[in-house]
Amino acid sequence: MARQLDASLIAAYRATDYHVFAEPPFVLRIGERSAALDDLLQRSGAAGAAFLTAWNPYSEQVPLGANMARQAELIRNLEARGWQYIPGEGRGADPAWPAEPSILLIGPSRDEAQSLARDFRQHAIVWASAGGPAELDPL
Repeated sequence: MARQLDASLIAAYRATDYHVFAEPPFVLRIGERSAALDDLLQRSGAAGAAFLTAWNPYSEQVPLGANMARQAELIRNLEARGWQYIPGEGRGADPAWPAEPSILLIGPSRDEAQSLARDFRQHAIVWASAGGPAELDPL
């Protein structure tokens, strides 16, 4: 069940550019379809992808070292499961929030992606199905 998130937090998530460091790189934006993502999903044989991070649990800024350790744990988790991912970065409009290293997880179910994000104490993921727009998916 999704939490009731503050409207300003939802607005910040919606205003964020979700950079995917693929070859070539591309940006996901909430409410927009990405031809580059559609191409990537088609090449991967996947129906969808999730953009997520382990940084700043529940949108509370924590020290750099703690964020780096959390993100490394996320990567180890993905690799242990054999899941395909591409590094990325969420860049918000608010300069008080530095860009957050993130990943684009290719091919999980939406439920799997949500569960993973919950494990890392995140408020939301960005979900995109092949042919559809990127969606903000509050947890």
